[in-house]
Amino acid sequence: MNNQRGFTLTEVLAAMFILIMVLLPVVSTLFANSRQNIVLERKLKVKHLAQSKLEEVKAMNWYDFKTSLVDEMEQAAAPEPLRFGNEYRDGKYLTEDDSRPENDFTYEIRVWPSHRHLIYTVQVTVFYKEAGQEKWETLYTEKMRR
Repeated sequence: MNNQRGFTLTEVLAAMFILIMVLLPVVSTLFANSRQNIVLERKLKVKHLAQSKLEEVKAMNWYDFKTSLVDEMEQAAAPEPLRFGNEYRDGKYLTEDDSRPENDFTYEIRVWPSHRHLIYTVQVTVFYKEAGQEKWETLYTEKMRR
């Protein structure tokens, strides 16, 4: 009587094939979700930076707003975008020797007068690079003389 225990090579190969067929989609979905999370985190950061710059403008008193932004915009034909200071690095997923593009957020402020120059529309556009392409987000607010 043949009383051997164990699996045949065919059974092991079939089990490995089934396991690979189940795990492959799961692993690829996890990697895709991880990449998408990084993209969404960057977009959220861009919106946060734009909103914080708008809050700075809204907090300015009228004289400072007129002298620092409006008069400067009227004098310069094509102002260069202002920068957020040094290059912005987030240690959460970027390191000094990272192969991904740098976090180099820049912003541009534009101001348009409306009725009798008592209300100004302020536009803040934040530029950034994602996968080698330049992208941007724009937010608007109104600044009114009080």
